[in-house]
Amino acid sequence: LDRMNKIARGEPVSETVDYEIIDKKGKLWCIQLHTRHIYDADGQVIAADVVAHDITERKKIEQALQENLTLLAEAERMGLIGSWRTDMDMNPVTLSSGLRRIWGLPDEGNISGNDLAARIHPDDRDQMLRAWRTAINKRTPFVYEYRIVRPDKTIRYIDGNSEIIVDSQGKPVGIHGVLQDVTDKKRLEDEMIKAQKLESIGTLAGGLAHDYNNLLAVILGNIELVKIKMSPTDQAYIPLTKAEKAATRAHDLTQQLVTFSKGGDPRYKIMTIQGLLNQS
Repeated sequence: LDRMNKIARGEPVSETVDYEIIDKKGKLWCIQLHTRHIYDADGQVIAADVVAHDITERKKIEQALQENLTLLAEAERMGLIGSWRTDMDMNPVTLSSGLRRIWGLPDEGNISGNDLAARIHPDDRDQMLRAWRTAINKRTPFVYEYRIVRPDKTIRYIDGNSEIIVDSQGKPVGIHGVLQDVTDKKRLEDEMIKAQKLESIGTLAGGLAHDYNNLLAVILGNIELVKIKMSPTDQAYIPLTKAEKAATRAHDLTQQLVTFSKGGDPRYKIMTIQGLLNQS
């Protein structure tokens, strides 16, 4: 209404404006007005041509598109996923918000293929770029895993997949792809490998402890038999007693190996340094 009053008073108004109205049935309509001013010889507005367009359906489409873009951005954020697209020269590269987040890039600004290549980990860069060029030359999909170095110097592990875009004549015109930050997955896999190694060591330790216990049982049994037939005053009695104590300590050590092999918690006890030195 204010716009119409300005036109009636001969005041300039904006050329295009969108507004909403509700009809008698309560239905919402989106209207776009296009205005062309008519001036007299003195340059004063004396009239205006106004054309109204019903843009209700267009607004619905725009709203649905915006909602889909929001959902996509949220999916990228939660899944640690990003996407990109570029021409064959890779300059510039169009990046999604998710990819910029993963790489630690600013939300705005042009990024070239060389900019991205410079952020690939030095140990992965040459091999990855060679495989990349081969895939482009052969026009085959490219699946790759590599590391990147973010501006804050943190290292992230990336899984990527890209394809060549061709026109109706089959000519390559661009490249697009998606990637995922798999750093947490990689760390979990490393922890699992470490756990499996420890489990293998534990199994080995358990087997060794069993064999050592059998050997020590024979040694201790024979020492006891010899000592029974000897007098404490015999010259060999004291050395045999020391050997018996050493074998008993070795038996205690094998029990620790058994505890480790079963995944049990170690047992702690207080000992004096002098006592350890006397036993050594």
